[in-house]
Amino acid sequence: MGIETVQALMLKVGVFRQFSGNTLIAPMLEALTLYSLGIASVAERIAGAEGGDSVIAKGAHIAAMLSDIGSVVLLDAHPEKYRRLLADIGPEQPLHRAEEAVFGASHALIGAYLLGLWGFSDTIVEAVAYCYEPALCPSRDNLALLAAHAARGLAPPCPLLPKDSRAKNCIDIKYLIEIGRDGHIPRWRELAAEYYEGLS
Repeated sequence: MGIETVQALMLKVGVFRQFSGNTLIAPMLEALTLYSLGIASVAERIAGAEGGDSVIAKGAHIAAMLSDIGSVVLLDAHPEKYRRLLADIGPEQPLHRAEEAVFGASHALIGAYLLGLWGFSDTIVEAVAYCYEPALCPSRDNLALLAAHAARGLAPPCPLLPKDSRAKNCIDIKYLIEIGRDGHIPRWRELAAEYYEGLS
């Protein structure tokens, strides 16, 4: 996990350097980074509250922190097309669905693919791939996935989307019922509130 933590930090530094001179993308990247760090902190707290040890909790942190790395890839590869998608997205349309319609894959799957190529563990790759739809994941024992999904569902809207058309983040209640964790949501809300209130 120590190696993956270093990998994650180096990846973030490299991304910042790549876009530091781009006046269109750099502000978006900065907002997305702050958003991702918030999700990561909440995911780590949720994983700990669910009985995960420090290694598992740190894995949840890394997975949540890198869960939007695919958006950066799309911004880099298709800056105009992706910015149009973000501007035109409907108020009820989830971002990952809009991406699938336009690019054939969501930023979650793109990010997971890259993290797999870069040598991140299967647990983290799986958590990033299924962070929006954990019920599609073949396994049911990935606490990093559970924590990243819950943290994303409890986070403010994605800052890449227009303020007047941001789709709400959702927690997959059916999935939580299936794995017997639906009764834990109030505690997760408390953890998320503690984090976000501490920022103000």
